[in-house]
Amino acid sequence: MSAEYRINERSLSARSRVGLFLRKGEHWGRSRKLTTREYNLLIKALLQALQKGGLLVGVRSAQGQPGFQICVERLCWVLGDGSAPPDDPLPPRPRRRVHDDKEAVAARTMMQMRMHICEKLVHEKHLYFPYQLDYRGRAYPVPQVINPQSHDIGRALIEFADDKPLGERGAYWLAVHLANKFGYDKASFDERVKWVEDNEDEIRDSAQNPLGGRRFWEKAEKPWCFLAACLEWEEYCKEGRNPNFKSHLPIAMDGTCNGLQHLSAMGRDPQGGMATNLLPC
Repeated sequence: MSAEYRINERSLSARSRVGLFLRKGEHWGRSRKLTTREYNLLIKALLQALQKGGLLVGVRSAQGQPGFQICVERLCWVLGDGSAPPDDPLPPRPRRRVHDDKEAVAARTMMQMRMHICEKLVHEKHLYFPYQLDYRGRAYPVPQVINPQSHDIGRALIEFADDKPLGERGAYWLAVHLANKFGYDKASFDERVKWVEDNEDEIRDSAQNPLGGRRFWEKAEKPWCFLAACLEWEEYCKEGRNPNFKSHLPIAMDGTCNGLQHLSAMGRDPQGGMATNLLPC
């Protein structure tokens, strides 16, 4: 309900139906009708007076043009005889969390797209991700919904097509990965492995019964990647913690101060390499 006083607007402009009606001289006790300039000044003064009285507020259109909007809460509704109506003709609308609703719709749409892609590709033995480079040389996967750099859910859906035995140290780094995805990533590597040992019952329960169990995985910082790691850990435990267990799970490792890390590597700087975890401390 905006009423803009610019001449080229349709609402109250001199050329609108309202404007042509109000410009007639008979309404103002004049022999001639109001000129466009007189009418615009009149409407502008009227709207500004209503704004000063609190019945209107100044607004701007999407194109940045000035206008006014009626303050509905300041209106006083009366019947034809001047008495108050039994009910408010404009009852307040229940407030909806529109932002949250939009996020929920977007999340559901993205999940439907992911499931559709998975259903089409689930029987493929190998998948390949084309990459593109930006002007700095950084690589980005072209597929946007599921890729190794995507959202937590998109990453959790990906595993290596070719397995590899964990070996003597593989279980150690799988445990570090579990702690990282839960959000316990500021402690030392040994402390992270100890955290997995202390919470192994919860981890295995998440893998065995993710929906009907204690749902420990939902507390993780990256719940879906953590759940994928729980499933891998459960399979490793079922095989008797055998070093020959063949794993398909990508183990994510984050760099330390990547820019300085690259400079230290290129310059063969032992001090920089030690400070950025390129060399053992």
